[in-house]
Order: sequence, then structure tokens, then C-alpha cells
Amino acid sequence: MASAALETATPVMRQYLAAKRQHPEALLLFRLGDFYELFYEDAKTAAAVLDITLTSRNKEKGAPIPMCGVPWHAAETYIARLVQQGYKVALCEQMEDPKLTKTLVRREVTRVLTPGTVAFALPEADNRYLAALARSPEGNTVGWAVVDVSTGEFHATEFDGTVAASRVAEEQARWRPREILYAAPEAPLFAAAPADAAAAATLTPLEPWILEPAFAQGVLESHFGVLSLEGFGLSGRPWAQAAAGAIVHYVKETQRSTLAHIDRLGFYERQQGLVIDAVSARNLELVEPQFQGDGASTLRAVLDATCTPMGKRLLRQWMLAPSGELVEIRARHEAVAALVAEWSQREKLRETLGGIQDLERLLARVALDTALPRDLLALAASLDRVPEVKEGLRGQRPGVRGDEGAAGGGKGAGSDGAGRLGELAARLDACDALRAAVGAHLVEAPPATLAEGGYIRAGINAELDELRALAHGAKTAIAAIEARERERTTIGSLKIRFNNIFGYYIEVSKANLRLVPPDYERKQTLVNAERFTTAELKELERKILSAEERSRALELELFLGLRRQAAENAGAIRQDAAAIAEIDVLASFAHLAQERTYCRPEMTAEGILEILEGRHPVVERLMQGNAETFVPNSLALAPDAQRLLLVTGPNMGGKSTYLRQAALIVLMAHMGSFVPASSARIPLVDRIFTRIGASDNLARGRSTFMVEMTEAAVILNQATTRSLVILDEIGRGTSTYDGLALAWAMVEHLHDHTRALTLFATHYHELTALAAQLPGLRNAQVAVRESKDGIVFLRKVEAGEASRSYGIEVARLAGLPRAVIERARAVLREHEAPRPAAGAAGEMQLTLFTPQAQKIADRLAAVNPDTLTPLEALNLIAELKAALA
Repeated sequence: MASAALETATPVMRQYLAAKRQHPEALLLFRLGDFYELFYEDAKTAAAVLDITLTSRNKEKGAPIPMCGVPWHAAETYIARLVQQGYKVALCEQMEDPKLTKTLVRREVTRVLTPGTVAFALPEADNRYLAALARSPEGNTVGWAVVDVSTGEFHATEFDGTVAASRVAEEQARWRPREILYAAPEAPLFAAAPADAAAAATLTPLEPWILEPAFAQGVLESHFGVLSLEGFGLSGRPWAQAAAGAIVHYVKETQRSTLAHIDRLGFYERQQGLVIDAVSARNLELVEPQFQGDGASTLRAVLDATCTPMGKRLLRQWMLAPSGELVEIRARHEAVAALVAEWSQREKLRETLGGIQDLERLLARVALDTALPRDLLALAASLDRVPEVKEGLRGQRPGVRGDEGAAGGGKGAGSDGAGRLGELAARLDACDALRAAVGAHLVEAPPATLAEGGYIRAGINAELDELRALAHGAKTAIAAIEARERERTTIGSLKIRFNNIFGYYIEVSKANLRLVPPDYERKQTLVNAERFTTAELKELERKILSAEERSRALELELFLGLRRQAAENAGAIRQDAAAIAEIDVLASFAHLAQERTYCRPEMTAEGILEILEGRHPVVERLMQGNAETFVPNSLALAPDAQRLLLVTGPNMGGKSTYLRQAALIVLMAHMGSFVPASSARIPLVDRIFTRIGASDNLARGRSTFMVEMTEAAVILNQATTRSLVILDEIGRGTSTYDGLALAWAMVEHLHDHTRALTLFATHYHELTALAAQLPGLRNAQVAVRESKDGIVFLRKVEAGEASRSYGIEVARLAGLPRAVIERARAVLREHEAPRPAAGAAGEMQLTLFTPQAQKIADRLAAVNPDTLTPLEALNLIAELKAALA
């Protein structure tokens, strides 16, 4: 705004402009009475995003100022929508009661809400992460940290060397932060991040000194109240400290809060869990469907029988980052087995869990000083359920063994099935003193805002009771005065009313003005009435307003003390939330295991994968919804024997389902869930790699085939002997010969060098010949039955190799025109027919030969076809093809 225009601005607008200069990057919501107002460009932006009316002020001076506003009491909804679109929002609040000041009300920016720090109006099943990236000056060490301000979850890690950029991309895809902090002006290392994850994150540059290890260490030690960060696993990891410290500094600066609910920080290593990269998570449809839909086709939707918001979020975390520790996985299986064994007690426990609200986010509101009376009541009501949860976990029997039923056991079931559940029960703290204080102080149905008052119970504070009695008595006196004045003046329509500008007044219609007594003092003239006051009414007004103001101030003081008491219990409440989330997920696993006859998997470090009558958990549920039956299939892979299964068969036969089914069963076992199978022996794996389907990435200049090869390269370069590799239709994005050659070479590499457990589905039937050359490869086929009416998909995987792909039959089922199908069959018969013998009709083709063709004929004459390997034959074909070109 030009300085000349600034000089003509009103005092309120000067106050606004001063606040806006402090936060030019944010939309400034400026509190004026019961509204938050936005001005100038902020108003235009907000009006468009929120679809609210854009008006203007100052029009009478010929310099209109664009403005729009939202109600103060409903602001959270509007703020959430702005932040969801990637905007930052600064809240400029009134720091004084306008009724108590004769000058301009003092206003200050109290919070800045950003895409990574907003802690309200969030989907209960999803986290909202803020991330930070810190890089050493040499660029060879990178620190990464993430926090969910709405729950207090806080993690950090560090990685070195040339893989740092790819690791950043993996972490970004895994956590999907909504905002990323980095040191300006250097590039934020996001070039390798998946396009969709990058698009979802707002990039926020910070001053470089904020991301320095020395500064960060002091910030973290001060926040956690410790002398050393060794207890958090951060000792000797300066750049992980830098990233974590930058987050704490940024959140405290924007939220103006102590962040009492962020009371722990966990350092994690990549090898601590089963790694699921973004490509595999998408291909397996873990949390999001591959195609547009309501999400019912995801593993998350099928496995989510949780009862609490914390449980829903923990389920997602376990799904995207399953455990890689054998002891931890077995402990979860033990707990699930114990819960399966006690059906009645488990379902009662789940019913109790259903009454617990979002403890983590309620605590966040307390810590951020935004909790209202209703939030504290919800917190106390949830804590009231904690003793019932502890009771529900008491006396759980050990998990039954495998010979006692599929849902209950499995080989390797231990004798201490209730061990983990007992540990979780011991962590629970009902916070008795806090619950008692909340119940004693707050009324059962408090108003929605603090400004309304009336949320503190009677009998808590003698002064408050006295003030309320005075205000109530004075209002009764007002009614008595009104009745008396009507009688005295004979004005039957006389009314005593109140508004915030004029206070209490006597209103008399114009027709009755002649009856107004001389002791009435005129206050205001209206079109049809006059407003008056009296000495008695002014004195009574003073008493009423003074009592109400003091009453509201005292109520607020009592409530803030109650909120501080809740904040002092932050550690216990956070521990309750974490324990309840885990109990909820384990009880959900047990509920599904019994309902769907899932079996307890036997976890082993021996690398053997055996699944008997396995089922795809998602497809099975979708088929049951259509009254169909899923056909189970078995699988056996071992590192020293059959480690690569080559699967052939028709389109629509079930190859992809079989491959995904194996990956999902392995993943579910690592999560701690029972699995859809009659029995299962699952190896401890370090990563699940998948290459399934085909899609362009035009935004990054990548064709379908380039995407396919890039993903295949990641697998071949990073898979280990402890990995599970799923490859479906490799090579179909290019010419037949190129695709076959690449698929052939990949199979050999996976078998000879990578040696990972691999399922490889293909339509290149030529690859089945490799079974004679590679001792660890076996062929399998998806069975079909042919009839005069077409083919029937049996969905059964059997040993052997498919002879045909039945593509034309699938096309017929898809509804291609009959003429197209018949022509395709004719062309297929022509191509499958034996070639004419030399000297017969084939001699007619000789007239087409050129001198170059003679060279090709000589090359062919020098070849002994009986000694050629399939790969040599392919190379020869490629050579001859190039010569013809």
C-alpha cells in the first residue's frame, strides 16, 4: 500500500496493515467483533476459495478496499478449507475486551496455521505430517524428521552417501507430509520424489541457521527438558537433530505454544521394518485404490475393524511400515491369538473402545490452548473408559495352538498369549484426579464457546455463585421495573430492552410520547419510537454488566486452570492413547480372524514361504458381497530350492490376483495380523517389491515402458536374498522381441544373482523353457477349461506351463464385435499354420530377395539350430532384423 494511502487509512486499517507486514506470506484473519475479516488481495483469495461474498469498505471515499469475513465461532471450518488448499493463515486476535477500553482495541497475531501444523477439522483415520530436511554442507548426509502436531507423533532419521536423494524420495512417499521445511536458498532435494507426493506438500524455506545441528540440539534439549539427546537415539546423528530441532522451532513459532503433547521423539532406521515403497503400496492398493473409487478395494478398508480414531491411524502405520523384528511380530500374533480365544470378552472390550474419542487430538487442543469445555468433557469421558479397558484385558488366556482351530492358532504359538496385552494394560492410566476435576467443574452440556459463559457448575466457587445470583437478581429487577413503569405511565407497549451499544433502555412508541414522565432521559430517536433511561435503570445496568463481566472472567480463569491441569497429564494421556490404539488394532485383527477364518502364520527366519489354500483378502471380501466364492491357491518358495515361480495363463485367469495375494499375506503377517489361508509359514523379509500394471507419467516425460523399466531397475538393483519380488507382465510395453529378451534376462538375473523369492507372471510362453536350465525356477499355470462355447476360468494355479493366452476369447467376453473376433481368429490360424517347405510354394518368395537378403541367407546357413540356446536364438533374430532394417 502506498505511503500516501497509508496516511489516510483509519486506525483499525493501520493496525491491520502492521500485522500484515509481519506475515506477508499468510492470509491474515483480522478479528473485528464477532467476525474474522480479510482485506485486499487476501480477501479476493479467500472469497474465491471459500465461495463467500466479496464486498468492500471505504467506498464513500472513492478508494474501496476489498473485504470478506467469516463468523468467529465457525472459523475453524473455514480455516481448515484454506489450509487444505495449501494456504497459510495468520490469526490476529483482539487482546482486550472492547467494552473495557475507551481506545483502539489491542490486537496481535496469536497463531499461524500452515498445511503441516493445523490440528483441527482433520480426517480421523489419517495423520497430517510436517517434515523437515537438513543437509550437511558436503551434501553427503541428510537428516529427515516428521511430526503430526495433531497427535504428538514425532520421528527422525538420517542417511548417508549417494542414496540420500532416493531415500528422501522414499521417505516423502511413505509419510506424505503436507508441508516440508528446508534451508533456503538451496534446492530441497525433491526432484526424485513421486509427483503425487510432491504435489501434496507445501515447501517452506527457513533461514539456514535454523537447520544447523548446534542450534537444533539446544532447541530439542530445552523442549524435552534433558541434558542429552542420547536417550532419543540421536547421539552422533547431528543432521537428524537438525531436522527435528527445526520442526520444534517452527511449530513453537507458529503456534505460540509449549507443545506439551509432543513429549517424545523416536529415531528409526530403515532396516528396522519391512520396507514398502510408494510403488508397491500403490500396486498392492494398501491405502488408496489404483483407480478412482471409494476405497473399498483397498487392504486398509478390508482390514479396518478398529473402533477408535487412534486405532485407525495405527493400522495405517503398521500397514505402510510393518515390523521387521521377529520378536515383535510374534508378540502381536500371541496377543491376537489370546483375543481370538475369548470371543465374548473381546467383543465387550471392543464395545468399550468404541466409546473412546480421539485422545491424541483432544490432547493436542489442550496443549495448543485451543481446547474448549466440550473438549475437556470428551477427554474425561474417554478416560472414564480406561478402567473398563483394563478390566477387559484382565485374565486373557494364552493363544490356542494350531491344532485347535484355524482362527486360533498356528505352529509356533507360545504359552504367554496375554503377555503383550498385560503390558498394554499396565501402561493405562485413568488420570483419576483430572477426571474428577473435569466432572466437578464443568456442566454436562456447556455452550460451544467460552464467550457465552455458563460452563462452570454452581457450587465450585463462592464468588462466582454470588456474581451469578446478583446478575440473575438484577434481571428479575429489570422485569419488575418494566411492569411498574407500564402501570405508572399507562403505556401498555412500554418495553425495557438491551443492546451492546446503548445498554438497557426504555422504548416508547411515537404514539405514546405524550405520556412519558419528566424523569425519563432521552437516549436515542428512531423512526417509530424513542428510547429513554432513568437513574434507577442506569445504576441497575452498571451492577448487571459488572457482575456478568466479572462472572465471565472468573469462569474463564477457572477453566484455564482446569485446562492447565489437563496439560500436566499430557504424558499419561499420550501413553493411554498409544496403548489404546494398539489394543484396538490387535482386537480388530482378532475379530477379523474369527469372522473370516484367518489362520495364525508361523514366522520364520529361514526364508521359506509356504501358503496353503491362500486367499486374496480384498478380492475375497468383494466376491462375498456379490455372493461369489473365492478359489484358494497354495504357494511354496524356498531360497535353496524353488525360489522363482514363473506363472503363465490366460488374461483374466487370475495370475495378478495370485501374485498380489502372496504379497498381501506376507505383509499382513508382518503387521501382526492373522492371514487368509488354511496355514502359512512366512519368512522374515526386508522388502516387498512389485512391478504390476502399466501407466504413463506424462508430467515427468516418462512413457509406459520407461516407467516399467525404471521400476524394474529399482528391483534388480536393490532387492536382496531376503526380499519378496512380484513381477507381472514385464516387457509388454515394447516390441515382442525386445520385451521377451528383457524378460528372459531379468529372470536369469533374479535367479542367479538376486536370489530373492520371486513370482513372475508372463505371457511370453518361451520363458517356460528356462525351467530346464535354472534349477531354482518352476513353472506354474492358471488352469482353464475349453468347451465349444468358449473357455471357463478355473482360477486354480497348477504346476506346468500354459500353451495359449486365450486373448481372443477374453476379447469376445469383453464384447468386441463378432466380425473383429472372427477376423482375429483367421489371422491367428494363418500365423500358427506350419511354414511351407522349401521347394514348394515357399519358393515363390525368392523373387523378393535382394543381395542383402543373400547375406542373411548365408548367415542362417552357417547356424546349427540344434546347438542354439533360446537366448542365442533371440539375439540372432534381433541381429537379422537389424540387418533387414
